[in-house]
Amino acid sequence: METLSSLVQKLTFEKMQAEWMRNFAVNMPQILKGKDIKDLPKLNGRPCLVIGAGPSISRFHQLEVLAKSKWTHPVICADKMVISLLKRKIKPFAVCSVDGEAVVSKFYNSSIVDANRDFVRAVLCANTVHPEVLKRCPLEKYFFLALWDNPLNPTSLTRAFHLMTGKTMLETYGNAGSCAFSIAYYLGCSNIGLVGLDYSYYTNDIKKTTYYESLKTLSGGNMAKLLSFYKRTKTWAGYEVLTDIYWLTYLQMFLPALERAKAEIYNLSPLSIIASERVKGMHLKEFLERFNRD
Repeated sequence: METLSSLVQKLTFEKMQAEWMRNFAVNMPQILKGKDIKDLPKLNGRPCLVIGAGPSISRFHQLEVLAKSKWTHPVICADKMVISLLKRKIKPFAVCSVDGEAVVSKFYNSSIVDANRDFVRAVLCANTVHPEVLKRCPLEKYFFLALWDNPLNPTSLTRAFHLMTGKTMLETYGNAGSCAFSIAYYLGCSNIGLVGLDYSYYTNDIKKTTYYESLKTLSGGNMAKLLSFYKRTKTWAGYEVLTDIYWLTYLQMFLPALERAKAEIYNLSPLSIIASERVKGMHLKEFLERFNRD
């Protein structure tokens, strides 16, 4: 029997595959000429902050806390956060883009991004990212291939993409924040702090949630079914938050990677529902004080 998680993954892929394939075809000349993530400077043994765009960021003023700390180690962030970081004089080591929509280009559409083109790198998913992102992004570009299927299968699409481009294959776990973790781990970071990887909402209003319209369609207009797609839960810090089957699906994909990782991982977001024996809950300020000395 098909689970809700597998249904969400299937629906997302069916909805987006045609657009992703067109993006890949249009971007092919730049992908072939572009650098690979294996060309990124290695970060072996260094602590790193991975920054997503969850509600903990604004609720707890985490970017302000980070800016005041004068953090000296790498920051790898989701594309949505790069302008906010640069405005606070925090220069990410790298910015990750995974989503295939043209709207992602607006995250690079700022003079402050242009001014930091020599300091910040863009890590881009070759088989999804929209051509408008490549056109607007002024940063040095490094490509990788998201794993759509098992590349050991001779008929695998991911395998075909790899044979065409030679680019490194990497698991993204569904969003730019978890992709930033993959990059940090791939580059050898030893102590990784997760900021804003919340997989939740700090609201009681389902209409304000990211996937409301998609879930409304999936429910067929049945309010009871729609509400069943949402869940209230408590975080490691004791906050009650709202989540949904989309975020739970992404979390289900991500947790095994956290369990396997041979690195120390810290959940620094009080509103995050990431919970695992391998992930320690810790407040951002404590993490910064502990590892900024290294």
